[in-house]
Amino acid sequence: MVDVMLIHPNVNGGNPVLFPSVKVGYKWDNLTSAEAAEGLFDFTEVNYGGFANPIITIDGFIDLEDSRSNVVTQKFLVDFATLRSTTPIKLIVPCPYSSGTAYLGGRPTSGFSSSGDNTLSGTINCWIQNFTIEIASDSENLWKYTLTLIETRE
Repeated sequence: MVDVMLIHPNVNGGNPVLFPSVKVGYKWDNLTSAEAAEGLFDFTEVNYGGFANPIITIDGFIDLEDSRSNVVTQKFLVDFATLRSTTPIKLIVPCPYSSGTAYLGGRPTSGFSSSGDNTLSGTINCWIQNFTIEIASDSENLWKYTLTLIETRE
């Protein structure tokens, strides 16, 4: 589990909103096609047509008893989801490990290189695609949420 932050100038006064102890998923899809040919009993050639914007999922809990002003709430999720701005949301995913901290990387500033040599940025520009909240009667003060973001350009 990691603590991640979302930042946008129009949400929480531009201060980071903390998403504590969450599970993060990162999904990359290449746009490929490999059409099978009738009568061909071998692999076909794969055609590469680019890639889709990566999808990031964040699973966590809203703790109704957490009184910190910068921790995720339903209001913050709605504030991020309803943004209509030319400035994307910044997602920061620090992942501490024994020798330091690694960051889930985002799109390189100059775009991706097809040579296979990319330097990823330490933040991910994104927009909220959707979120869900589940409230269970056995844990009324903890609301489970799943937040889905889509990476974008600056």
